[in-house]
Amino acid sequence: MKATVILIDDDTLVNLINRKMIERVLPNVEIRSFLSAYEALDFFYSLDNLVHQKLVIFIDINMPGMNGWELLDEIEKELPHEHLEIHLLSSSIDPGDIGKAENNALVKSYIIKPLNVEKVVRLGLDSK
Repeated sequence: MKATVILIDDDTLVNLINRKMIERVLPNVEIRSFLSAYEALDFFYSLDNLVHQKLVIFIDINMPGMNGWELLDEIEKELPHEHLEIHLLSSSIDPGDIGKAENNALVKSYIIKPLNVEKVVRLGLDSK
């Protein structure tokens, strides 16, 4: 099953940089960027059959409107998540945020910004 990478961050430049880092490791992967959790949810709801799609999702925690934690809650309640691989990508080094991520069954990893090639390689996305 081919994966699609989803970037969710309210900063256009951060999304662009993250896209470039991922493309260096995975040049042929489809990447979609969203500037808000609401836009990402609309995209998820529009997918015909989310159960048969592998989505690797990078979520920023601190966003206006709906933050990353609230988005995780929505995903958990509203979407099938068997084929979702969720990574929190944040500038927060708050132990509370890191602990909350570690205790959330949907979160595969907590990555401190900036994303770089080494961090992408460590995720093992190239083997999927």
